[in-house]
Amino acid sequence: MKVYDFDGIFDKKISDYIAKNPNKKSAEEWEEAIPKLYEKFGKSVIKSLGVSPVQYYKNLTDSQIIKTLENHFNQGISVPQFLTEELEKRNLQQKLLPLLSGNEEQVLYTINLIGSSCFAIEEYFNMLFDNALSCKTKAELCEKIIPCADTVKALALNKLKEGDQTETMLDILSHTRVGDDSVFNALICALRQDRENLSLHATYLLHYGDERAISYLLEILQEEGLGYADFAELKYVVEALGGECNFERDFSLDPQYTLIKGQSEAPSDLFKDIKE
Repeated sequence: MKVYDFDGIFDKKISDYIAKNPNKKSAEEWEEAIPKLYEKFGKSVIKSLGVSPVQYYKNLTDSQIIKTLENHFNQGISVPQFLTEELEKRNLQQKLLPLLSGNEEQVLYTINLIGSSCFAIEEYFNMLFDNALSCKTKAELCEKIIPCADTVKALALNKLKEGDQTETMLDILSHTRVGDDSVFNALICALRQDRENLSLHATYLLHYGDERAISYLLEILQEEGLGYADFAELKYVVEALGGECNFERDFSLDPQYTLIKGQSEAPSDLFKDIKE
């Protein structure tokens, strides 16, 4: 399938017009006008094709439009919005799965087209362990997995036991349905063992929503040496889960407390000492 650089054609037309009419609009006015002009361009017939960009993609079969999309990435040509919109109208998510094996840009684009569709979740999960993918792409995959976290709960528990991408697995598990002792115990174990990231693990417990976590959090809240930031976060989680934290701690010598307290008490009038 031939790939047409409709975005390139549009950009050239706009650039040429602005160059010839520099005083026609301000920069802000052009910024507001360009999206409307792009939409108009999509509906305008291109003489060499005999159809508009919108109609061009509409005329393609499902297999043709998917191949065209793949060719855009292979040839490094921008994917026009008109192609994306046509794909979204057709609900071709399952047919897009093979594109998840492409380059990084193609993978990110495909993930966003497929979304959190249940049939793709296991594929997304397996991709988390692809060393060729960036942290950005893996974060996007995790975001799409989370709404369907129960689908990969068993897989995540196994990977957690193997020590593979621990934080990502805990994040996924924390979004599964409450009531599984294996998940709860894994989250509690992580809380107890990783004292450098107490706030993070408390947040996982909040996501999970099991009230049994309250007693474990209260136990840590009473420990000597707990910093102010962790104390504040754990106390918040306890209360959010329906518990109470009825004791106070003296953090007057804690550098974090001093810093936060100082910021909260900063003068509201920043110019009060400046003489007119």
